[in-house]
Amino acid sequence: MDFIAKKQVIINGKSKSKLFYEDRLIWSKLYGEFSKDFKNLEEEEEFFGNYDSQKGCLLVSNKFNILAPIIEFEGENHAKVEYGENFEMPRVRAYSISGGVLEPSLEIYRDGAKVDKVDTKIAGKYELRYNAEIEGKISQTSYVVEVKKGYGEYKNVALKKKVTVSSNYYKGTPEGLVDRDYNQRWTSAGDDQRPELLIDLDGKYLIDKIFIKGFSNFPIKNYDIWGILGDKKINLVSTTNNTSIDFAKEFVPTVVDSVQMTFKGDKGYMRIFEFEVYGKEILG
Repeated sequence: MDFIAKKQVIINGKSKSKLFYEDRLIWSKLYGEFSKDFKNLEEEEEFFGNYDSQKGCLLVSNKFNILAPIIEFEGENHAKVEYGENFEMPRVRAYSISGGVLEPSLEIYRDGAKVDKVDTKIAGKYELRYNAEIEGKISQTSYVVEVKKGYGEYKNVALKKKVTVSSNYYKGTPEGLVDRDYNQRWTSAGDDQRPELLIDLDGKYLIDKIFIKGFSNFPIKNYDIWGILGDKKINLVSTTNNTSIDFAKEFVPTVVDSVQMTFKGDKGYMRIFEFEVYGKEILG
């Protein structure tokens, strides 16, 4: 070990003899049981030379007294990112307190599932797990990235989507409900005891309004509009004694993948020219 001779230094107003390396004071009491004042300093006790600016001296360690590594981020350890926004990986460093610089490993998880990268076009909570190891001592820390959901254009999201009906009178078609052609209509069969229709939106949407264009002189009097998401079903609109041929209904914005309309007590020959659903596609 290439240490030079001790020098007299002033510490707390007192003159003390301390060991130096080049022009830097060595902190000789970093570990209580390790080479106190260097009286028992041995060759295998490696000197790493990490300079501590607060103590104004060099630190000493050995292979028998290794502490777990330290992992640090430059700045915060979390971030919130808008859908589709550019995301830069955090700057991270790992090191041993004895002076060695380490290369941390990284694993990324989205909502608990392991993934290859932070994809800002897939919303969710990403956890970047960094690990560093030295002499069997392991440290782990995480950086959390929240990618927010994005939304598409506000529009009629039922247009040209798949429609399923309980019955169909020969003069109408289910597709006529969502084709934006007000000359094409759907009519349930006259003997249909429980008419209903279902529009598969083919994706998740945040919706807040429906519009119905009905058939002249035949208003739909009693009906319910349902929002469906997976196996969950919520009532969006419930109406009795309606007298309007064409009508719009607004409701609390709700995430759905399908919209259903049922008719309460009315049987057969339900006539609708157009069924429109307004909202935004949920991206990611």
